[in-house]
Amino acid sequence: MGPAWAAEELNKNLDEATAKDDAREAEGARLQSVVVTSQKRAENAQDVPIPITVIGGDKIKDTALSSASQIGNYIPNLSAERNNGHGLPRWNLRGLYTGDPSGTTVSPLGVYYDDIYISNVTAANRPLFDLERVEVSRGPQGTLWGRNSTGGALNFISKKPTFEPDGYVKLDGGSYDRRRIEGAIGGAILDERLAGRISFYDENQDGFGKNVFGGDSRRGKLEDQAFRAQLLAKLSENLDTLLTVHHREYKTEGVLARATRYGTRANGADQYGFIGTPGLTNANINGRAPLVTQEGISNRLNWQLGKLELTSITAFDDYRSRARGDTDGDGGPYDLQRSWAGVQRSKQISQELRLASPREDRWNWLAGFHYFREDASQSSASASLPNPYTANNFDRLGWDQKTTSYAFFGSNTFNFTDKLNLTSGLRWSSETKSINLLRRTSSNATFSNLNQWWNYSSVSSPLVTAAVQDEEKTWRDWSWDITPAYKVNDNLRVYFRYARGFLSGGFNGGANNQQAVGLVNPEYLTDYEVGLKSEWLDGRLNFNANAFYYDYKDIQTNVQFVFNNRYTSFRTNGAKGKVWGTEFELSALPLDNLRVNAALSRLHTEYTDFVTANRTDYTGDEFGRSPKYSLILGANYKIPLAGKNALVFDTNWNYRSPQWLSIDHTNKAFRDDSRVLGQASVSYLINDGDIKLTAYVDNITDKRYLANSAPGGYNTGNFTYAEPRTVGFSLTKQFF
Repeated sequence: MGPAWAAEELNKNLDEATAKDDAREAEGARLQSVVVTSQKRAENAQDVPIPITVIGGDKIKDTALSSASQIGNYIPNLSAERNNGHGLPRWNLRGLYTGDPSGTTVSPLGVYYDDIYISNVTAANRPLFDLERVEVSRGPQGTLWGRNSTGGALNFISKKPTFEPDGYVKLDGGSYDRRRIEGAIGGAILDERLAGRISFYDENQDGFGKNVFGGDSRRGKLEDQAFRAQLLAKLSENLDTLLTVHHREYKTEGVLARATRYGTRANGADQYGFIGTPGLTNANINGRAPLVTQEGISNRLNWQLGKLELTSITAFDDYRSRARGDTDGDGGPYDLQRSWAGVQRSKQISQELRLASPREDRWNWLAGFHYFREDASQSSASASLPNPYTANNFDRLGWDQKTTSYAFFGSNTFNFTDKLNLTSGLRWSSETKSINLLRRTSSNATFSNLNQWWNYSSVSSPLVTAAVQDEEKTWRDWSWDITPAYKVNDNLRVYFRYARGFLSGGFNGGANNQQAVGLVNPEYLTDYEVGLKSEWLDGRLNFNANAFYYDYKDIQTNVQFVFNNRYTSFRTNGAKGKVWGTEFELSALPLDNLRVNAALSRLHTEYTDFVTANRTDYTGDEFGRSPKYSLILGANYKIPLAGKNALVFDTNWNYRSPQWLSIDHTNKAFRDDSRVLGQASVSYLINDGDIKLTAYVDNITDKRYLANSAPGGYNTGNFTYAEPRTVGFSLTKQFF
């Protein structure tokens, strides 16, 4: 078997029926087969007995998608709203989400790049370029994936080197002075021995919000540059290795890259009166939010040992960011509140080993080992500097966290008959975390150096230790899945899935006082799920459906509140909850040149037992960022023209019902209304797509909706809005 990451080799693992499908696809007679590796093997997505949605690399390249979090517009029950441009995604899948995207938080939704787990939530929103596909597996992935993921797994799979020459370049320009160029080039270096591929991405764009302080109308500028270099070596007939190096630099300047609206509470708990004009801020410093550097190196080795295949993935990633800003909203010329984040850093190393038997065996199995180590740290500060309205204050927090985890796992499938099989998996995980945390404050601060107010040496008043923690904790537990599947006929398969997920505990990195210092316990999720996957009308229609129920315990969640006029997101455990829902997905080819897709989701989330330490009772409330209904509709129509040319019309629409943006339901200002977002494009293809000219529009109706909201200091609320309508034009040239 060839390397699992080479597309042409992946397809060889499909059965004869799929090979016949491919031949018919070339004639445009049926929907394309999609190869996935969600179960660490190459399989047809329709044969995998879990809910999985795939977005092809061509789809991503042909749209205006720029960052990982934007794929939520195409996936049932997935969202990832961001606070500043391409940073700080709040991943949410089936109600399980990251409410606090900080360095001490581990998301219940595992994010992977080429099977490599990325722990730091803020490091997981990379730009999308030169991808083979994106796979989204819903439900707990506690057997085969990384550090165990109770919510699901997202795997961004880059396009790999081949021995055939291949490359493209794409130029993109649009609203808010957006300029983007991306491309790739690859092919053989030594015939049948060595191949390479280099990919790059460069985006510049003005922000969607204006800073009007002092008459300055600067927008928050966004810059994002990245590249990826890969080297594929065929060391022997049975041994291949792939070396990958990646680097990224990202920053925003001035105000945030999104329009931010600030206000003061008025007329009771459900109302906010707003100062100024929505979309405008009055920041009296040139902020940075944030400056990010990411880089890493990995090596993947595939070794065919007779009938068995050994896979080794070794990876190192380094993430660094720093930021500063004016956080008092419309404080104007007064320094009511400033923020500073020195350097947040995350260095991680991981090693995975897998040994697998042939998938076509009646009893086939996979066994493996996963090791992970992360060293993370951060220094941050906030202050109210001299002004006529508030007393000076100073608050500085620093922490160092170390994580070591390892796991042994295995999965096997036994085919009782040609129609009935049973897949079962088991994983044992051990994770140790240690933290060294210190928060020091001064409530009536005096400063000797306002230019570097965040340094301890600049504070001349006495400092008080508000919180301190030096602790280490180890968690160990089992996770498993049992999935019987039955093939009713060649076009219909049904399955039942019983799975248990485990997400290890951690610490509250945002503790404001000693009472807030403590442990966050592990969370546990048991999934009961039934589903079907089917193909109809001689391969022109795929219809998949599933229904699930989650028994959710010790839920890791965030409680938002204001302490000493400073917004805080406190990580804690909710005792019990339940989640249930249904998902329907349809893809159809009603005409040879017309493809339509649809997805309908129903989601119910509820805390069945959750009372916080300060006696706040959330029992009966729904989870944050969990709309009850969502609907996705899309269509792609190709009109052939003379001379191997064509016109292609593409559109995608996404509906979400109203949702709370946190677990706090006492203030309706923090509830987002229902929304419909639309995207459309028209492309002119020259010579079978060697050249593509595209005009596009995103957020067609210019819908203004909340990306995030939170209570703020000094009786304010902070409201961050998502992107407005944008239009653009792109030119793509395919080489070879």
